[in-house]
Amino acid sequence: MQTVKGQLIQYFIDGEKKKEDGFLLGIELEHFIVHKDTKRAVSYYGDRGVEAILKELSVYYNNNLYEKGHLIGMVNEEYYITLEPAAQIEISILPQKNIVEIEKIYNGFKALWETVLEKYNYQLMTLGYQPISKVDDLDLIPKERYKLMDFHFSNIGQYGRQMMRGTASTQVSIDYFSQEDFSKKYKLAYILSPIMMFLYDELPIYEGKKNETPMYREHIWKHVDSERIEVFKDDFVNIDYDRYADFVLQAPMIVRPDKNKGICYEQRGAGECYSSVDKKEIEHILSMVFPMVRLKHFIEVRYGDSMEFQTALSYFTWIKGLFIGVDEGLSFFESLQVKKYKQISEAFAELRRKRENAFIYGMEFSKIVSKIYKIGKKYIEKEEKKYLSLPYLSRTTKMILDSERGMED
Repeated sequence: MQTVKGQLIQYFIDGEKKKEDGFLLGIELEHFIVHKDTKRAVSYYGDRGVEAILKELSVYYNNNLYEKGHLIGMVNEEYYITLEPAAQIEISILPQKNIVEIEKIYNGFKALWETVLEKYNYQLMTLGYQPISKVDDLDLIPKERYKLMDFHFSNIGQYGRQMMRGTASTQVSIDYFSQEDFSKKYKLAYILSPIMMFLYDELPIYEGKKNETPMYREHIWKHVDSERIEVFKDDFVNIDYDRYADFVLQAPMIVRPDKNKGICYEQRGAGECYSSVDKKEIEHILSMVFPMVRLKHFIEVRYGDSMEFQTALSYFTWIKGLFIGVDEGLSFFESLQVKKYKQISEAFAELRRKRENAFIYGMEFSKIVSKIYKIGKKYIEKEEKKYLSLPYLSRTTKMILDSERGMED
């Protein structure tokens, strides 16, 4: 019988896709539902709460997801709707070959939801953090997993409650074709993290006050629980399934499903709790670690703030191009001698100090942005190139590329 670690590694192997099937991209975009007039968060509870909205919309979906009689999600053939801890709405669009198709699916979702929200005088809002409401004023949805996580994070780190209740993100899932391909893409994803987080920073408000610290959501996540956040920090060269499995298995589980007792609070790591695991248990274990780049049956790039969908289209497209062109991207950063996790931490610190005038990885930040923009644009399809044009790019990206004369109109 395989060990739990062996079962995890086999799960990663089973997630490898065939290169000839093409490069698929899945996306997740979280939204706040807020009152139009005040921008305060709408509670899950009550006859005008998020659950009531879900019930009204549920007739348009094939399947509804419940926990203890409460509606917490919906599914159709194109995407999932799920709820984050304080009733943030997440749309997860199933993997697509083309960004044009992702745009079409999202626009259908938004049109449907806005029609219903208009009757309540509510709106969907995309930002990295709640615009008005503070975390102490936000109720958790009735999901046992979140109650146990809230208990755990309230007693460890600094920002667990803020992470769960206050933040919203944009995530991109990309395919990997082998362990070698995973290693290259994972490494590139981490090297890109301070660059893309700075360019797509959408957190102007924190706990109801103006925020002037760049990439503040990264700061929040970093101070939640280091045992489930920081992976490969001691050796950024030898990245493989084996070491990722070690990282996953050592993190305290917090939430452990028990076939007899239901969901239990668990402070031991999965490596201590199980002698064998099934697929559902593996998926749960993998979901309980929160590095900026997470491995499942795909590589999940988790560092984007929630952002306006038009801007998100440029983010998705740029990431797609960079990871199709992973060899060229890595070659560029290897020419800059980027080899250690410490260099990534230093890049975050430098960007916070000097912003767009920063000097990271041994080069002017603006020149790095110009270079990776060209790499990303090189590998996408012709009909997707519009998403890397002026109307779609973030404000910071436009400014930097324009100053470097790297923009193609």
